[in-house]
Amino acid sequence: MKELENVKFLFYYNYWDGPMNGICEYENKMYWYDMIDDISVGDEDSDDWTWYRLYNVREIEPWQLAYELYWHSIFCTNVAAYTEFDKKLVNERFFLKKTFSLFKHKRDKWIKPSYYNKREKEYQKIDYSKNKIIGTFKN
Repeated sequence: MKELENVKFLFYYNYWDGPMNGICEYENKMYWYDMIDDISVGDEDSDDWTWYRLYNVREIEPWQLAYELYWHSIFCTNVAAYTEFDKKLVNERFFLKKTFSLFKHKRDKWIKPSYYNKREKEYQKIDYSKNKIIGTFKN
């Protein structure tokens, strides 16, 4: 498997002592990433101990990316933007609101608890396990 360099996390969906999956950028294109392993090297009690995670980077279809960006945008707008690693997606957020009328909702009806209720009812998790893996990276 090709080891990728300069992969940049954009945001995550699941987090446990570090990002587990979400959207990343590699060579100016967005991909889905998912953690495949926690790797510990050396003795934890020594100075030479190190720990990192290994991730798959998967191609993502345009409709899948639009769907994930849509839900991420709503989360950031109505709950918090702490899942982002930088502010790159701020402009895309407003672009998506205007472009994807399939997912359009009126913002003035949103409050934080209603986001979670809406997500629970409407969000359909996408299985990315069949998407082509273009490589792996360590973080």
